[in-house]
Amino acid sequence: MTKTVIINDIEYYVYADLEDARIYNNAIVGSTWNDKSEIEQSQRLVQATRKIDSYSYAGQKVSADQPLKFPRVMASGKVSDDDVLTQLCCQIATFYNDNGSTGGSDSGDFLSNVEKYQIGDLHVDFKKDATIDLSGIDDFIEGALKEWLSSQGMEIWL
Repeated sequence: MTKTVIINDIEYYVYADLEDARIYNNAIVGSTWNDKSEIEQSQRLVQATRKIDSYSYAGQKVSADQPLKFPRVMASGKVSDDDVLTQLCCQIATFYNDNGSTGGSDSGDFLSNVEKYQIGDLHVDFKKDATIDLSGIDDFIEGALKEWLSSQGMEIWL
């Protein structure tokens, strides 16, 4: 599974692409996913993928040259399920979309609090009046990852 999104002519590896996210969010009543631009959607998918990859996991990559931490194979020989990982990435991206911030902007969304950013050596400057509440996001994501890993019969190493 090698999926990508394009942001400002740069290709990023992700666990779920725009089509996956569209299908996932079409089944959610009241979803605001389709109200976002493709760039905003892609940013959330990259953010979700990076969050998943920010943890250490048991096992090893299936291939030494794969760009992301999954798929993985455990000591038992069990290999992660790409389809379930795609759904998890969509779930986390949707969570970021719906809960990225609780104030500091009219849209209530995390990215609207960013005044400017730079890709190389990532610098992010927030607007002076930005108030960003990310409480609960890490707990939500860790819980979702643990649930997913357990459902896959994989060792949990978070």
